[in-house]
Parts: sequence; structure tokens; C-alpha cells
Amino acid sequence: MKPINKLAGFALLGMFFMGTATVSNLTINTPATSAANRSFEFQPSGQVEVGTDMMPLIGQLSKDGNTMYLTGQNHQGKKHLYKMTRSQLGASFGKPEKMTGEINSGKYDIIMPTVSKDEQTMVFVHSANGMQSGNDLYVATKGAAGEYSNIRPLEELNDANISDSYPWLSADGLRIYFTKQHGSKITFFVAERTGIDGAFTEPTEMGVTLPKVNNNMSCYLSSDEKEFYALSGEGIFYASRKTAKDKFSLPVEIANTSSSGYLSGITITDDASEMFVYNSVGFRNTQIIKFVNKSKTLTAPTLIAPAGGK
Repeated sequence: MKPINKLAGFALLGMFFMGTATVSNLTINTPATSAANRSFEFQPSGQVEVGTDMMPLIGQLSKDGNTMYLTGQNHQGKKHLYKMTRSQLGASFGKPEKMTGEINSGKYDIIMPTVSKDEQTMVFVHSANGMQSGNDLYVATKGAAGEYSNIRPLEELNDANISDSYPWLSADGLRIYFTKQHGSKITFFVAERTGIDGAFTEPTEMGVTLPKVNNNMSCYLSSDEKEFYALSGEGIFYASRKTAKDKFSLPVEIANTSSSGYLSGITITDDASEMFVYNSVGFRNTQIIKFVNKSKTLTAPTLIAPAGGK
């Protein structure tokens, strides 16, 4: 795969895009890899249909895997928050539904939404200058009518002139995992708070080291925060830990992709039966690619010992 430079966060995507595209140029090499008794044999199974009126930009599954929150960019280059729902894992998602509330007022260049388990809290990325360097994290809460409002920047986490991106919010909304990028260096961080309305503490490095290719590194965790998946360049990696307070084990590569486009924004179901990634092809088209785990071993894993021997 030959990633496209300067595309992290899709802050630089143009407004010209096509409708339906195929995934015939995308393959994944997964030799039935087994990690921590969790087996992976991912195969692409097509793209998630979003219609021809919008270009899907990086989003994320809800914790139960039955809602996909994502950004839709229209032909005029405007971005809005959408969601797609389905009845059960493995089923197709319904038509994208545009969300209401302050979050879709046009004030925010929203991308990369992530939600708590009850979906009452959302963290997303907003770029004040439309550039990757302007990416900052914001938090919003859901009102009685289902709208996301009461928005504030996470000033306690954001750094000026550094891209704060790819957030993943814990099920209880009290921890956030995300990346900071300064120049070509991308690092995973985690921060906590004691109350759902409180501020996060100073972020600390997660200590997870992965090979990096250009501006492409994102992660997704299981709902109990014991399993860690990351997309970095062409590789998809997995790590685990015994408790949410332990360090993660050394990541192992569970798949390697090949595409003419640029893959980013991994999101995966808790049982590891489905994985979704966003694929951008030459600034003209993006699509959500679905992968199905063909392995029959989908039970909860016996977690391997984390690095450091804890």
C-alpha cells in the first residue's frame, strides 16, 4: 500500500468525490494468526453503503457494535455528523441519519467521533484551521432530544500546533485514548477523569510502540479496555493486558493490508468478528471497508501477560 502524505485526520480532503467504488484493489494477508487464544483471519467483504450524496470520513462503532457514528462530507465540502444503525452484529447498516443539535451547527469541522457505552458522551476532533496541525479534541453530551450539544474543547489535553487525533472513549466515559502527532512522530496517550463532567488529568504515554508509516496511526479498544487494536501503515496489530490498570503486552501483527488508497480509523466489534476501516483513494473518494473474521475461534481470549511481567 502506498499511503497518501499529509492526510491524517482527513483534514485536507477536498470536496470532489465519486459515488460507489469497489474494493477489488484491497487485499489482506492474515495467515489465521492466533494471539492470546483469539484467532484472526480477516477477509474483506465489501464496503458499507452510505449513498452517493456524501463522502464518509473517519468514524467509529458504538460499544455494542450496532451504531456507526461518522462524518459525512457533502459536495460543497461541508462536514456533518451522521449515524447508521443496525439490528444486530453481522447485519447491514441502515441509511445514514444526520444528527441534530449544536454539533451540526456548522461551527465544528467534526471528524473521528467516539462515544461512551450509553452514548450520552461523545468526543470528536475539530480542526480550527482545517489543517492537520489544528486538530484538537472536543467533548459533547447528548440532550433529551438526542442532540449533541454542551460542547467544549478538551483544553487540558490539547496542545497547540500538535495534532491531537483518533480518540477512543472508554465505556464509562472516564478515560480517553488518543494520538498526539508532532512532525513525523506519533504517540499514543491516555488520560483519566473522576467524574463524567470533570476535566481529564494530564495525559500520559501508553508505552505502546508500533512501526509507523507516514501520517497513519489509530487505535480501538475492547469495551473492557483489555484488548488493543491498532492500524499503522499497512499493519494491523493486537495487544492485551490482564486488567485495565496493567501495561499492554508487546503488540503482534495480526494482519497486513494492501490497497491503492490510504487506510485509517480502525474500529472493531468486541467479539472481533467484524472490523471496519476507512479507505481514501486519491482525494476523490473515501469508503468504509468491512472485514469479516473467518476464524471460528471468537470466544473471549485468555489474555497474555503484559510487558513488564505484571
